[in-house]
Amino acid sequence: MDSESSFLPGGRLLLLALLVAKAFGDDGDYTDTYIVKMNDASVPDVKPWLESHDFKFLSKISDMHIYTNTKPPPTYSISRMLKIWPGKIISMRRVRKQFITYGDDRVEETASMPLCSLLSDTSHAVESAHALGFTGKGVHMALIDKNRELSKNSDSESADMGLEDDKEDPENIRIASHGNIDSSLTEEDDRPLLCAKGVAKGAVVTLLTIGSVNRRDHTIATDITRYSRALQYRRDQIDVYANSWGTDEPLSPCDDIVKDVLKTGIGQGRRGKGSIFVFSSGPVGNCFSNSIYTIAVNGLLANNTVLASSRRSSAVLVSAFVGEKSRIDHAEYEYTHCVAEFETLSSPTAKVAGIVGLIIQVNPKLSWRDVQHLLVNSVQKPYPCSMGWTKNAAGHFFDHFMGFGIVNATQAVLLAQHHKSVPAQVSFQTQFERISGSFSRANVTCTHGCVTWVEHVVLTIEFTHAPVEPFRLTLESPKGTVSILIDCDDLLNHSVNELKAEIMSVHFWDEPSEGIWFLTAFKPCGTKKASSVQSDIISNAILVMYGSGHPNSSARNNVLVPIGDSAIIFVICVCVIFVPILSFIMYKVATKNYQKSEKLDVYSHY
Repeated sequence: MDSESSFLPGGRLLLLALLVAKAFGDDGDYTDTYIVKMNDASVPDVKPWLESHDFKFLSKISDMHIYTNTKPPPTYSISRMLKIWPGKIISMRRVRKQFITYGDDRVEETASMPLCSLLSDTSHAVESAHALGFTGKGVHMALIDKNRELSKNSDSESADMGLEDDKEDPENIRIASHGNIDSSLTEEDDRPLLCAKGVAKGAVVTLLTIGSVNRRDHTIATDITRYSRALQYRRDQIDVYANSWGTDEPLSPCDDIVKDVLKTGIGQGRRGKGSIFVFSSGPVGNCFSNSIYTIAVNGLLANNTVLASSRRSSAVLVSAFVGEKSRIDHAEYEYTHCVAEFETLSSPTAKVAGIVGLIIQVNPKLSWRDVQHLLVNSVQKPYPCSMGWTKNAAGHFFDHFMGFGIVNATQAVLLAQHHKSVPAQVSFQTQFERISGSFSRANVTCTHGCVTWVEHVVLTIEFTHAPVEPFRLTLESPKGTVSILIDCDDLLNHSVNELKAEIMSVHFWDEPSEGIWFLTAFKPCGTKKASSVQSDIISNAILVMYGSGHPNSSARNNVLVPIGDSAIIFVICVCVIFVPILSFIMYKVATKNYQKSEKLDVYSHY
């Protein structure tokens, strides 16, 4: 009895400690930052009260107010504060710690890609774009990462988006050089650590720090509020946000605050033309590169290999080389040394962001969708010896690693000079109906609106339970283009915690949406015969198409590209001049034949 009584107080104390930890979220996985959602009318009442209870206001992200608790734990629990301010504090939550990655794959870990030697040794034609006078002058770019040296074309507004860095885990030289080399891709510099010259070397650069680098696993310790603040930082002035980082988790949806920042950015950024967000590609269905508002970039080495961090993804728009022989400072580094020291996706992402800077200099009025169209149409065409390429029904070649291919900077700026803005974006949603265990279809008609030329398609799927076996999920357009949404090894070594996921594909770019779309799930992988996987895993699937079109049109239009003025004039001439002449000739022939034989009565109707 004595032993039991001596145990109970300790047990009660432990239980009490756990309850307190649960109530305040003080379990080591959380920061002291809080997201408070309230309407503007409530701010004058709620803000002073929060400040009197040790909450310091940091910033506002959309309708979310970000606070940090200066003397944790807080006096009241979140549930208590919601009861104190009913209707004024709509929601409140504590921010979790998060670790994002910029990749650190070595050359020996890369996979072989069937590329042509001519393609792999070529440059992005940046020098010729510079020779035409395009250097990014007048363009404002933001490089979002960690620990960059202030470069000579960075502005005075460079800032840390969060708290002070963790000094207990210092970086080594190679990790620190990640930021330096990345920055060099948007500036002209000759420092010995740099392996490439600037792309948008005339642009003004804002350096935004979102976290501290963990030396052990090369991840960036941050949280959702820090990079969300960076993605909306001075959005009226900054044109391009370069983000050489991402997440390693597949099928990881965006938090609502990130979705709102991206959507608001393309609506209000660049004074209404839309912020340009360039991200390193990540695994299938990840938040940052899986949005229609971002440009996902993959990377390749110039020795016919693709980076191990370059994930197969239907969301990849374009690719870039990690290193190019024509852009190496040979006086300081041999080519192989540069690649060995810096072979992550950061370099290709920064290059594409720099090329976007050149495009915007040429035509500042371009919208965020115009920029994506220009990138798609300025890629280098694959050579005949390249394998793995597929041509969609609109004539665009694509690869599940490289997207639409390697961007040519000169081609991009030349196209930008005479580019006409794409029509307003429209969307169309349809739900799949199951026709067998593995096959579902959706019949898209244009009776009540249509996406005439598709840009992005987003599939929302619901799982009955977390996938435990490999499977392949494909989407086929009415024109026969097949996009692999989930491949056999995409989910290996990863646990899918969410039962609902979104997967985007750009492979149907410029195709018409009308017709029957097929969603097919193959299980097991590696077999030609498909078994019933949807009845086991996928319970519901919805397809949303985004692009250009007429949302209220009843016309059925399958034209792949707009008809130019010259084509319209030609058609009018044919109708006005040649059709009457042809009709008259046919009438004469028919009359003559009829006179010869009454058996040809069919011609009497002429």
